[in-house]
Amino acid sequence: MIIGLLLILGFLPVKKYPEGLNIDERQVSLVITESTTEDDLRQYKEILLNEQNIDFNYSLSKNKRGLITSIYIEVDCRDGFKGSFFGEQLKQGQKVGFVRIYQKDKYDKWPFFIGQIH
Repeated sequence: MIIGLLLILGFLPVKKYPEGLNIDERQVSLVITESTTEDDLRQYKEILLNEQNIDFNYSLSKNKRGLITSIYIEVDCRDGFKGSFFGEQLKQGQKVGFVRIYQKDKYDKWPFFIGQIH
């Protein structure tokens, strides 16, 4: 009873993920921008593997200011869905990443997407 009340009132902590990463029971999504850091990417990789058993690999190029100019990402959800994407010449505001939707009533034909995100 007390736990139910705490959940309703929002007193139990909700798991907070690094900016760009969203994980819940319905879906996993990752958004990468030119300002995403290598530390962010390493953290995403670790969390995705440890919490969702998703294998996430990447290689990237950065400019002199340390911003991502191009990135290759490879994702294997280990449930039959996998893919890769090469984002070349990322521009300010451009987003790339992936989405894996587990809730069947929320997708028609695309339970997995990797590429440029609008």
